[in-house]
Amino acid sequence: MNSTDFLQIARQSFRITVGAAASLVETLQDPQQRESTFSEFKTDFEQQVQQWASKGEVTEREARQMLERMFSQQNSPAGSEATPTEDSAKPSSTGVQSEIQDLTATVVALRQELEELRQSQSQ
Repeated sequence: MNSTDFLQIARQSFRITVGAAASLVETLQDPQQRESTFSEFKTDFEQQVQQWASKGEVTEREARQMLERMFSQQNSPAGSEATPTEDSAKPSSTGVQSEIQDLTATVVALRQELEELRQSQSQ
């Protein structure tokens, strides 16, 4: 296994985790979708993993774009004036940090839940 294969596996695993987290948040917000998602999960786990990977890829791309915009705004020259829409769209650093911590906690919880599901299915 070369480093490119390992990187692809790691990236795919990350995307699955992010996609699962995004799906979980959506599911928790909508009771009808919750029942639908759980029944789908029971019927076809492999298909669900592929959907999570796709959703994780999109979420990763969106997060990367958001971070790039934030960093480019921070690195812009001090003399440049921000437009009102740019200023209002710029999230506070404490809010972003809090959101990142919340998402990290969600990902950790999802990983634990996934591991528990794998263990229960193997028994």
